[in-house]
Amino acid sequence: MDQDLARVKNATGLTLLCVDLPEKINRAMIEFGINLFAHRVCDGGRWKGAKMLPRRRLHFAFVGATEGGGGTGSRVGEFLYAEEEGEVEIRTWDARNERFYSSSSERRNGDQHLTAKEEKEEKEKEKEQKERLILGVKRGDFDAELGAYEEDSREDLRWRSLVSLIDLECLKRCEVEPGVMFVPGGVGRCLDAYGRKKRLARDVVEEEGAKEEEEEDRRTAKFTFKATTRVPEDASAEMLTKIHVDCRFRFERALNMFGGNREAMLAEQQLAYVLFFTFGCGKGLEQWKELTVIIANVMVEYMKEEVERKTGSEQSAMKDARIDQKGEEKEFSSFFVGFLDSLEAQFNDDATNEGTLDEVVSELAPSNSRDEKQLSDILRDAISKSYHVVASSPSFPRDVDDATYGWLARFETTAKRVLHLKIFKKRTPRELHNAHPTLIVDHDAETEDEQPLIVELPEGEYARMDKDEDEMEVVVVVEAEAEDKNNIAKNENSGNTHQNRMSWMVQ
Repeated sequence: MDQDLARVKNATGLTLLCVDLPEKINRAMIEFGINLFAHRVCDGGRWKGAKMLPRRRLHFAFVGATEGGGGTGSRVGEFLYAEEEGEVEIRTWDARNERFYSSSSERRNGDQHLTAKEEKEEKEKEKEQKERLILGVKRGDFDAELGAYEEDSREDLRWRSLVSLIDLECLKRCEVEPGVMFVPGGVGRCLDAYGRKKRLARDVVEEEGAKEEEEEDRRTAKFTFKATTRVPEDASAEMLTKIHVDCRFRFERALNMFGGNREAMLAEQQLAYVLFFTFGCGKGLEQWKELTVIIANVMVEYMKEEVERKTGSEQSAMKDARIDQKGEEKEFSSFFVGFLDSLEAQFNDDATNEGTLDEVVSELAPSNSRDEKQLSDILRDAISKSYHVVASSPSFPRDVDDATYGWLARFETTAKRVLHLKIFKKRTPRELHNAHPTLIVDHDAETEDEQPLIVELPEGEYARMDKDEDEMEVVVVVEAEAEDKNNIAKNENSGNTHQNRMSWMVQ
């Protein structure tokens, strides 16, 4: 980086200075992360934070022990946001509680009572210490121990797309506003005694209101689970039935829980994903999947209505239909474009296709159920049908700047782009055969159309039907793709391979 540019970024950007950060916790190495960057603190404890964080942008910082060496992999994190140029945030490590704190009173947390005089003296001493550290940052005393944030790098651009809709109101609603430190929390809050996902959200609510609530649970993000629950408190039998069978009713009910604010709904979907992907938050995984399915299930219906309204012959009737009883425009294509933009960032090929994301999911919420459908299949179906609804209507101009049809044009191009992500592509019979030879491709077939029809089902099952036969054969695949040639040879010799396929599962 050019020295003059570095000085400008250093003077105008946010700096996070971490004091007393150890090299190890319980013999495990310390990991320090900013957004999608992670650094291992292994240089004699000399790592002290990050600098050049762009202001007026949301950042997420975390620290914790890496897996192995006796460590638990636990983390603590917080969001950062700087409005003014050259702001400096000071955090001091508390070795006893294994977390950062920003003030002595926060560190005590009511454990020690001070007199008014003692408290005043403590605050004055703390203020002097903070001023000395800030002055040291301004002088460059810590430059060698602060990592420079790489703005506009590949990781930074993806981070910006992942949090594009998250605002301070969303963080406040989930009680993780900037400066509030919290922990990921496990999936235990979302699982029952048998390891199955809790769909009875009232059980979660009762536990959250218990008098002896655990400290860890109090320090996790508070998502709007009342918007995604299938069994709300005091719900009538009629409402429960509608929630389970009427996807539009469930969507509108969830939207009402966000005050009818569609941007707030998408913002929490992004927040849940970010905390799951970067922080290992089990509750974030659950909320992200539920919000994603709720929105995807109604996308076709809403897009069909919008296409009919905007391409109808009677423009005046169409205009009246776009205004609801509250005088608000019933435009939903912009909402679904934002949803697809989020999915495109979240299902990024390089990061999520049979890679990092699947590994995290498998660790957080492994599932052996065959009664659930893969999330990627649900999304592929919803996006494909919605895309065809819009693309099959040639009666509107494809000008994205058009005041009337612009969002429809954007939806069409965005949906097409998302469907080209590797995770949404359907494999051909030959590709399935190469991955799973037990399916057996018909080598005598002269054309692709004469190949048997092979459909991939959830959890390693495949349905195979030959072109001229009426019966369908279901094949259960128990072989896994070996990671390398050595594993392949080893598995073939032992004859004892196993299935190792990750699935996106929702009820």
